[in-house]
Amino acid sequence: MKTAFSFNLIILYFGRFITNIGDWVYMIALTLILSEGKGVELTFLWMIRTLAPFILRFFAGSVTDRVGPKLSIILSYLLRGIGVAVIPLFLNSWILFICVFFVSSLSPFFSSSFQPIISSLTDDSNRHRINSILTTIGASALFIGPLIGSILFEYNISLAFKYQAITFLACAVLFLFVKVKIEDAGEENFQKNLKTIFVFLK
Repeated sequence: MKTAFSFNLIILYFGRFITNIGDWVYMIALTLILSEGKGVELTFLWMIRTLAPFILRFFAGSVTDRVGPKLSIILSYLLRGIGVAVIPLFLNSWILFICVFFVSSLSPFFSSSFQPIISSLTDDSNRHRINSILTTIGASALFIGPLIGSILFEYNISLAFKYQAITFLACAVLFLFVKVKIEDAGEENFQKNLKTIFVFLK
């Protein structure tokens, strides 16, 4: 019998919670900023936020299969953290919308990677409870995310973006410690892919 609160699952819950909140924190801050200007910019912002994940969803599964779920999650967190961190630099530029597209387009890579990892850690004894926990996390983030975004915005315009970037980067580090065994892309493939990236960066 598998538990619903193993070390790996707790990290996954935390990652899911942060990801769901992250989809709202910086978007609420941007909404408050752009609401003071032209309405067309606000409309364009939410169009990008909606369309970017929809478009990339068609490719996310294939990329995850080749790279591996664990590495896909870590890279998506790192890239989203960087993307959110630079948004305050372009609040008065059209580059802002490119940043939003970039950050939003990475969310399907987390979703496509998350499911196979969860499946590898569940069986009939804990699957129902884990699904209930994930549903609760999603519902809680839907309420907490906008609340945090608006509160941080009141203190400092860039604080919401800094907070979100830090949480994304922290999650990337945490997922390094998740150990899963997936037939097509498990820990061995993760290590090989990670070494390949390091070699490429050098």
